[in-house]
Parts: sequence; structure tokens; C-alpha cells
Amino acid sequence: MGKELKVPVLEFKKKELVENEAMAFVREMKIGWNVGNSLDAVARSMPEKETDTETAWHNPLITKELIKAVKDAGFKTIRIPVSWHQHVSGEDFIVSRAWMKRIREVVDYCIDLDLKTILNTHHDINKEFIYPDNEHTANAERFVACVWKQIAEEFKEYDDTLLFESLNEPRLAGTPLEWETDYTIKEVREAVRNINAMNQAFVNSVREAGGKNRERYLVVTGYADAVEGVLTEDFEMPKDTVENRLILNIHMYRPVRFAFDEEFRENKTDKFEIDDPESIEPINDVIDKAYEKFVTKGIPVIIDEMGAVDKNDNTQSRINYNAYHAAIAKSAGMMNCYWDNGSVDRKADSFALFDRKTAKVLYPEIIEALIVNS
Repeated sequence: MGKELKVPVLEFKKKELVENEAMAFVREMKIGWNVGNSLDAVARSMPEKETDTETAWHNPLITKELIKAVKDAGFKTIRIPVSWHQHVSGEDFIVSRAWMKRIREVVDYCIDLDLKTILNTHHDINKEFIYPDNEHTANAERFVACVWKQIAEEFKEYDDTLLFESLNEPRLAGTPLEWETDYTIKEVREAVRNINAMNQAFVNSVREAGGKNRERYLVVTGYADAVEGVLTEDFEMPKDTVENRLILNIHMYRPVRFAFDEEFRENKTDKFEIDDPESIEPINDVIDKAYEKFVTKGIPVIIDEMGAVDKNDNTQSRINYNAYHAAIAKSAGMMNCYWDNGSVDRKADSFALFDRKTAKVLYPEIIEALIVNS
């Protein structure tokens, strides 16, 4: 008989928070879940039925039953990653009607269950679409503006239960600087400034679409969604036409040697202990820095990707990790969205908490750790 799993309930001293509508809204989001590697999947070649790109990365179609299972498990927010570039045409990047219809269908699954819902542009980081170097930034700004104009028009009558997120991990993909952490490098500094311009194009396009977009909550990010990318002096929050409607997003898979696949990192570990500085300090460092630069100024922060893969059935360590992550973020006025990429048939690199085929919960204690500590 296996060792009994324990779900810690953690309480940390709450940091002082600025009170405004956006900060309160993020607290209401509580804890979220990503339906990853589905609508953001990219096919090597377009299938006969365009919308079948959704199944290109080993996951079945998203169903109402899956979203209801996520809701019933206690999650309050769902993030829907979407890749758009395989579904656009022409110089104005016109989104196909079939793709937009499918996106709306999945959004409605979430909205109908009163889940706060984040919709984004995801794996569109490509020199033909979104790329933050000086050579391609004009085209990237046009892509961002055109695509978000269409999305905003499609959802203009949806209330602020629906959030829009500008970009996902914008970076110099395919270069040695792709995951660079030295923000003094000329090309990286240029990329940060170009991402600022893309965030601004996103905000402008959504606001200009009218309807409920005029006051919708909008989520923006920096280079590679890394905390370093928004701490650098070159990063700027976009200007907005309304107050307290912008949210900053970062991703956090730290400590990386615990969060990722065993083969992904040297010095790997399958252990996470709540009283171990090597386990918790990488998380604390990000939370503290984001809090100090943004939250203290009334700019809310969400961590809309975090999580850890299974390693040698290390479920108790993953419970500890998720409990700590949720509780420490909450103490700083932030919230988390767990990254679930499904693909349970490929366990070695799966973050899955649900079986996408059956909508069954795979790790109830991990989910409980997230819920009770948020």
C-alpha cells in the first residue's frame, strides 16, 4: 500500500496591497487552469478540416464535459491558449470564420459556467507573424492589431468575465538569445522595446473595437513572459484609455530543475520540500520582485503558467510545490493558472491534472493543494 498523501494548508503573512478594481478582480480569479496544447497546437501541415489543428498535439477536442469537470474541481478561471497564424489569410491577417466560430464555442463553454476566461495569442512567434526584432516589428504590430481587432469585434458584447491576453512568451525564437536573461544585450533590449509597442497595439485595437471592450481587463507581458523581462528598465506598461484595467502576466516554472522533465535540465531533482530553501527561494525571489515593482504601485500580477511534471511518481513533492506556489502568490495579491498540457499518453512531459479523453481527475490531491491555498 502506498504512502498516504498529505495536502498542506499554508498561511503566509499578507503583504500590503493597494486597493483598486483591478487588484480586487485578480483576487476574485483565485486559481486557474490552462487547457494547453489544444487550440494552441500547430499542425505540421494543415489538415483537411481546418479546425482539426486542435488535435495536432495528441489531445482530443475540448468538450463541455471537460470544462465542467474543471469547474467542479474548484477552479475559478480558465486560460484558453490559441494559436492564430495557421488560420489567417491576406495582408490584413483575416481570421477564418471556421476557426473563430470554434474559439467562440470553447469560450462559451467557460462563460456559461461563470468561469473567468483568458483568451490569448499563443504560438504565433514567427518572423511572418509576431517577432520582436527591429526587422520584423512593423509586421508584428500589424498582425497583433489586425488579429485583436477581429477578436475584440467577435466578443464585444461579452462582459469582463472574459479577459484578453496580448502575447505569449514573445522572444527572439530560434536564436541563442531566445531565453536570454542578460537584458543589457543590445538585441534583447530592442526586443523588449518592440514588445512594448506590440502590447500598445493590442490595447489600442481592443479599446477601439468598442462595446464592452472599452473597459475589458487586458493582460500584457514582457520578454519570454519571464519576470526578468518586465523588471528590466526598458519594459513599459502600455497606456490605456481607462484606469485600473491592465494586468501584468508572468510565467514561473521554478525551480526549473524540479518543474520540468528529467531530461530537460541538468542537476535535476524530483523533491520539493516546503521548509527547504533550495525549493522555495526561486519562487520567493520572483514573487518578491514582481510585488515590489508592480503590485506596490497598484498593478496586479498573475502567474498564468506554472506547474511541475510527474517525476518517478513524486506526487507528494508536486502537492507541496503547488500548495506553496498558491499560498505565497496569494500572500502577495497574485493568482496562478496551472499549466495543463494534457497528453497523458506521454507521461514523461505531461503536466496533466485531468484525462482529456474522459474528463476524469488524475491527481485530486494536487488540485486540492491549489484550491485550498488560493
